[in-house]
Amino acid sequence: MKKGWSRHGRCASGSNPCFSRVISSDLSRSQRTAKIILGRRTNSLEAMPALREISLGEWEGFSFQEIRERFFEDYAARGRDMENWRPPRGESFADCRARINRAVDEIVAGSEGNVLLVGHAGVNRLILCSILGIPVRNLHGIGQDYGCVNIIEYGPDRTRIQLMNYIPTTPVGRTSARCNAAHDEAITEVATCP
Repeated sequence: MKKGWSRHGRCASGSNPCFSRVISSDLSRSQRTAKIILGRRTNSLEAMPALREISLGEWEGFSFQEIRERFFEDYAARGRDMENWRPPRGESFADCRARINRAVDEIVAGSEGNVLLVGHAGVNRLILCSILGIPVRNLHGIGQDYGCVNIIEYGPDRTRIQLMNYIPTTPVGRTSARCNAAHDEAITEVATCP
């Protein structure tokens, strides 16, 4: 999210990306991945609860097989209206999308430079759905492999996806020896431009 975004977001002093902010959800696996990416950088990590994955309410802790078996009717209803149906005490994909869009708007408005968001695949898919105008019912058609990188450029007149679902052979800012450790979460780098 930067005014004056450089094409590759690289520091003048080397090949590692520079980030004015590093933000993850407040869930431990996102924070762990962000810390691996940060390495020796001096950035502080901001934990943002609004970037959490969707809340499944009473379904939390169950596998989807268990949900299908225990909550058969509810699971079928969710399949019929994936965007708006919500599990008891949980949120719908529409709720989650609205929460995430508010958070991203807040981040873009309050940031300059390259911002690293370390998030969950579903959160990244919802961000990409919003940018591309894709209905939520099609969100699983967007690949978000573990450890993937998305680069999104936010400008005053448009938002542009520069890179999507890229799997680096060496994770952002790390050596290949740490490759598997950074594959816990998907990564979205966000930039604003003039």
